[in-house]
Amino acid sequence: MKKWLVEQAEKASIEDDKKHLRWVHPYLFDQKLSDISKDMLDGIKDAKKGTGVSNATVNSKRSLKDALELKRTMT
Repeated sequence: MKKWLVEQAEKASIEDDKKHLRWVHPYLFDQKLSDISKDMLDGIKDAKKGTGVSNATVNSKRSLKDALELKRTMT
């Protein structure tokens, strides 16, 4: 994850990404990026929906999920 954050450092929404990564940390802290599956990320998304956050919040996490998924498939 550190490498991904460094690569994304110039991204306008990097602070939001960091916040989202802190939220998913308990779910993913022991996972290699290459081991994170779409099903795993979808489960995390569903867990966040269950906390009562807005769809916009879930969608912003989905964008981060998509970026991580893309990176995962490239490694």
